[in-house]
Amino acid sequence: MAEIQSPASIRASMAFLRDLKLYEVEKPYHLTLSKDREADSILTNIVHDVYENIEVTNVRGYADAFCLDVHGFQLLRHETSLQMDDFGKPEARERYSSEIANLLKECMGAQEVRLMHYMVRDRSLSKVQDHEQRSSDVAHGRPIPGIHIDASHDGALSRIRQRWPEEAKELQRRRFQIVNVWRPLTSGLTSWPLALCDVRSVAARDLVLADQILPGHQGENTLVFFNPDHKFYYINGQRQDELWVFKQFDSLDSVAGGCPHTSFEASETSPKTGLEQSVEVAMLVLY
Repeated sequence: MAEIQSPASIRASMAFLRDLKLYEVEKPYHLTLSKDREADSILTNIVHDVYENIEVTNVRGYADAFCLDVHGFQLLRHETSLQMDDFGKPEARERYSSEIANLLKECMGAQEVRLMHYMVRDRSLSKVQDHEQRSSDVAHGRPIPGIHIDASHDGALSRIRQRWPEEAKELQRRRFQIVNVWRPLTSGLTSWPLALCDVRSVAARDLVLADQILPGHQGENTLVFFNPDHKFYYINGQRQDELWVFKQFDSLDSVAGGCPHTSFEASETSPKTGLEQSVEVAMLVLY
């Protein structure tokens, strides 16, 4: 695999699924018993280990070398018409998702793009300083602990059936992708940036399917065992007009599939204070 040479990288700690014998006989699961998703309603057998000193390469200056269908992620540039304070308003969901749909049609040649999920994430340091984060934090828009992919093959199909039950069979006859689009709401992001793993560096044995069971819905995502061959990338000082687009699933087998990702504490950056927020949308992209 040809490597892209970088002028700079940093070292980070990241949480991976613990390689337990348990998972040879029992599938990882995360069961939420109530709609409020408070910690006492969570049942799970998922255990993470934190690995230190993982190299994360800065793509600043050569981000255009990365392609969604090759690496599983890509950086796009887009000026939104919304102001930072707009994103929490009810009307922002439709307005912003329409902007992103038009962007993906233009950049990816898609015929149709539909919103699957909209979330404003709160990255306050007081809420993400610990890998052993409460499960209820995830439900309230805080970063998800551990390297993961949001969907699997069956998980992607399940999400489409849940969202568009009457159209699901017809939609699945087309080539489709589920992609996430992640934007910081302030420029110059230093606290807990997003790390994306080149899918070419991920072996099949690194990936573990996990059940995600919520009230009224059963889904499936993908967790990741540590492998020293993984190649992680981020962009230093990510601006508000810089968007990470990364795959969760692609029905076309000949291109990159789901991209393992996580937020991480950039240990070699300047001290981090205050509140940083981001907006993330999951989009169904149809060809």
